[in-house]
Amino acid sequence: MKKIGKMKDSTKNKQIGFTIIEMLVAVSILTVAIGAPLFIATQSVTLAITAKNKVTATFLAEEGMEYIRNVRDDNILNSQLFTLGFGNSTDCKETGGIHGCTLDVHTSTLDKCTGSPINPSNEPFHDNRCSKVTYEDNAITKERKYGQKTVGVKESIFTRRILALDQTTPDEVKIEVLVFWYDHGQYQEIKLVDTFFDYD
Repeated sequence: MKKIGKMKDSTKNKQIGFTIIEMLVAVSILTVAIGAPLFIATQSVTLAITAKNKVTATFLAEEGMEYIRNVRDDNILNSQLFTLGFGNSTDCKETGGIHGCTLDVHTSTLDKCTGSPINPSNEPFHDNRCSKVTYEDNAITKERKYGQKTVGVKESIFTRRILALDQTTPDEVKIEVLVFWYDHGQYQEIKLVDTFFDYD
């Protein structure tokens, strides 16, 4: 009889052991079932933020190019040098300590980018020579108004540089608008290049 009792106990222990294995498998399945959607949701949020930043950077670059186009048109209408204010030797060129310009469309000002680079050997143009674009939050519409103000604004992650490249002829100038930022530690940029002509 003692042997029968021991057999019953060992069978009972085997059943308990099997139940623990089942429980571990069930917990593993639940962990994967819950963890995978959370991981996907996190990745989706990250991708959405990255896409939003790319759209904002594209708008900032297009705004810079449109501003230069408007300055060129105003210069031609006023019978002035078509590159006055952005493309002549003292403005927005990579010469004499000047490294392009920043733009505030709300005050119609182009400010020269000066200073020394943070890491000239690694990133010759992606540095602190141009100040970051700032923004104001509209409390009613929840929209952001971007510019280069320094008072009552917040600093954005974006830097916009407008650069007048060398003129190939007196009647044309090539303009580069570069907007760059760091997204989760990764360098990102939007670059637009266009050629403007003197239509006189």
